[in-house]
Amino acid sequence: MKSMFWLILIAALPLGAKEPAWLAEARMREAEEMKLISLQSDDRKFHATVAAKLRTTKIEAVEGSYTLTFDIGGPSALDCELYLDDIDAATHLRAVPPHIFSYIEQSQGKIERTVLESIDAGVLGEWPFLAASWFYRVNDGNQIRLAALQQVVAERNDVSISCQFLAIGYSKTIRRVMTSLLDGLELAEPRPQPYYTETGVVEVDGKPVGLAKTEMMRDSDGDTRINSELAMLAVLPDGNLNSQDVMNIQWVGPDADLINAVHVQIGNGAVNSELYLKMQDGVWKVSGTAKGEDIAAEISGDQKPETILGQAHALRQLLSGKDAVGGQRESLRWSPSENPLIFLKKTTTVSEELGDGQFAVREVMAETNVNFVVDAETGSAVSGVFRVGAAEINLRRVHQSGDF
Repeated sequence: MKSMFWLILIAALPLGAKEPAWLAEARMREAEEMKLISLQSDDRKFHATVAAKLRTTKIEAVEGSYTLTFDIGGPSALDCELYLDDIDAATHLRAVPPHIFSYIEQSQGKIERTVLESIDAGVLGEWPFLAASWFYRVNDGNQIRLAALQQVVAERNDVSISCQFLAIGYSKTIRRVMTSLLDGLELAEPRPQPYYTETGVVEVDGKPVGLAKTEMMRDSDGDTRINSELAMLAVLPDGNLNSQDVMNIQWVGPDADLINAVHVQIGNGAVNSELYLKMQDGVWKVSGTAKGEDIAAEISGDQKPETILGQAHALRQLLSGKDAVGGQRESLRWSPSENPLIFLKKTTTVSEELGDGQFAVREVMAETNVNFVVDAETGSAVSGVFRVGAAEINLRRVHQSGDF
């Protein structure tokens, strides 16, 4: 999880205002829980159970997804798309609303204004999700009214579900229904499962803006593929929505040494960087593109960049001693968002014992200082914080499963 901090991009957030009583009351509306039903795709690639009424008559793949429409007991249907693949959550949440608002104008009237009201992130049961809630003002020529669009994207082991709901309130109902669908989802061809996962929520000044997740999967040779992903949304000062999706992949040997790595960063739907690192002919070779330019460079093979697994193992050892506080270590990291052409030196210092097996740890790399709370048993971060200008950025671990 700690590697996520070096990827986070700070952006401005909309300021909230005191809301009228009717709106506060509307937000509290929820529906009663429904009985579980069974459903199956027409091609039999998946089946599921869900606590809702299915409105969809055919569940077939169209342009890479399956449409599922549910009656969840509210004034609007819950419209979902199920993808048998991982999607870029922030990019998706940014791309969908213009199409929905265009559709709304065809039936409800002219949309005079849209506002991203809030961002949320966390887990549905144990499955990571990122959500965005919009208000829109629509004028049909006779009256002006305030309405809402709620979006939630969730993932279960590389299967993604994106749902939309056009009403104020029912947020707990939406999440409950989506949780039941994710829990009850079964694929006809089961996929390899990660042996370790963790999910974190990214906050700026106490408000959720993104989701961080890490998965570790082991292959038949004993090597581990570590997927670390970050998805963030923010409203820019000009009112436009900014989305950032960052993916880091490390292939790590049984000795926790790096075999190769991949870094991909997508900003507002465009690939800003796609970089690869691998050992070849005794040197580390960097290739790919960054900011529209081709990258080709070599880094001395004598240098050993630390992996997420190697970092955790080293921290476990550092924190296990009687004199852990004040302990310090140095390592190298490939951090493409900082500089893809070199390995940056990272200094880690144990600053305080917090009790319950947790320690305060400070990391310094380049110009960035990050303060973590680390679990000594796993060597993994429970939380962390750093500042960018006047803004405080925090990452909280909200779910963890498995061990390494």
